[in-house]
Amino acid sequence: SHLNFCKTNDDPFIRYPSPYSPEYVPLEQDSSLSLRVLKSILDQKETLGITISSLGYAFFTSALSSLLVILSRYEDAIYQNCPESADNFSYREWIQGNGATIRITLDGYKFLPIFLLLGYMGFLVNRWRMFLATCHSIQGRIHDIGLLCGSVPTIPVKEASKEKIWNIYRYLNVVHILCLKSFSPSLKDLVIESDYVTELGLLTEDEATTIAMMEIKARDGVLTLLAHATAELFQGESNFNQLEDNNYNRCHAANVAILDQICRLRGTCSQLHDLFVRDNPNEYIVSMQALTIVYAGLVVVGFPLIMQSYASDAAGCVQPAAFIGSFLMLMSLSFPLVLFKKLQNPFAENGIEVDNLIASTELCLFQNMRCLWHFGLGAGIGKSTSFAKFSRRNRFGLGTKGTYGEL
Repeated sequence: SHLNFCKTNDDPFIRYPSPYSPEYVPLEQDSSLSLRVLKSILDQKETLGITISSLGYAFFTSALSSLLVILSRYEDAIYQNCPESADNFSYREWIQGNGATIRITLDGYKFLPIFLLLGYMGFLVNRWRMFLATCHSIQGRIHDIGLLCGSVPTIPVKEASKEKIWNIYRYLNVVHILCLKSFSPSLKDLVIESDYVTELGLLTEDEATTIAMMEIKARDGVLTLLAHATAELFQGESNFNQLEDNNYNRCHAANVAILDQICRLRGTCSQLHDLFVRDNPNEYIVSMQALTIVYAGLVVVGFPLIMQSYASDAAGCVQPAAFIGSFLMLMSLSFPLVLFKKLQNPFAENGIEVDNLIASTELCLFQNMRCLWHFGLGAGIGKSTSFAKFSRRNRFGLGTKGTYGEL
C-alpha cells in the first residue's frame, strides 16, 4: 500500500515484499536435482512413445536377424545333405556381401543427420540461455529506472514526491508482471480489472479498466503511464521557468536517461516474447526429421545384415545382441527429439522461476526508490534504537546465486 511504501526501514510496522529464492539453480549447486530433472524428462509422453516404438522396431530387427540365421543354417544343411543342389543356394554369401555394403552406407550416411541433430541441439541450448539473459536484462532495466527515479527528489523528500515515486513503483511492478505472467502459475490467471486492484494493489480501478481494454498491448499502455509518471516527478522537482537553474539541468539529464531506459525496457520485453518464434527455418527442421527417419530405417533393415556378416557358425537363432544394439541406436536417434521439446520452453518444470525474478525486482525497487527518505530526518536513522534492532535481523538471507553473488 501507499502508506506502507512511505514508511522508513526503522518503522517496526513496515511490511517488506515477499522473500524469494534464486530464479534458477544450476545442477552443480544442488546434485539432488539430477533425479528430479531426469524424472521430468522421462515423464513426458513423448519419452514413452519413442521407447515403445524403439522396442517394437528392435524386436522386428531381432526377428529379422533370427530369420537370417535360419537361412544360413538351412544353407549349411543343404550343403551337407544335398550337395548336388548346393549351387542353387547362396544365402550366406548374400548376407555377408550386403552386410558389408550396409555397413559402409551407414558409416557414410550418418554424418548428415547427426550433424543436423547436434546443430539444432546447440541452437536450442543457446536459445534457452538467451531467455534467461533476456529476463535478467528486463530486471536490470527496471532496476535502473527505479534507481534513477529514487535519486531525483531533494532531501528531505516531500510528500508529493513520495506520491509520484509510489506511482512509478506501481507501474514498474505491473510492467514486470505483465511481461512474465504467462510463465507464472500464480499470476497467469489474475484478471487485470479486479485482481490487479484488490489482490495486488498495483492499479487503481480507472487504470485497470483502461489497461484491460488494451488487451495484448496492456504492457505497452502501462509503459506509457510510466513515462508520464516520470515526467510528473521531474516537473515537481525542478523549476522549468528558469532554464539556468542547476536543479533543472540535473533533472532534465536524468529525465532523458530514464526515458531512454523506458524505451529500452519496452524493446527488451518484446524481445523476450519474440524468442519463441526465433527458431530455425522450417526447411531445416523438416530435412533433419526426414534424414533421421531414413537413417533409423537403415538401422532397422541393415543391422541384422551387419550382425550376421560377423556372426560365427555357432550363433543361435535368438539374437539378443541385435535387439539390444538396434534398440540403443534407435533410442539415441529419437531421444534428442524429446530434449528438443523440453528445451523449447525454458519456463516449464525445473526451468526459470519467474515468480522469484518478480519478487527480487520488487524488493530492489522497494529499497532503492525509498533510499533518500531516510536522510534529512534530524537525529538520523543510524542512531535510532529501532534501526539497531533492524540491523541484527537477517530478513533476506535465503541463499545466494551460485554461492558467490547476492540475490
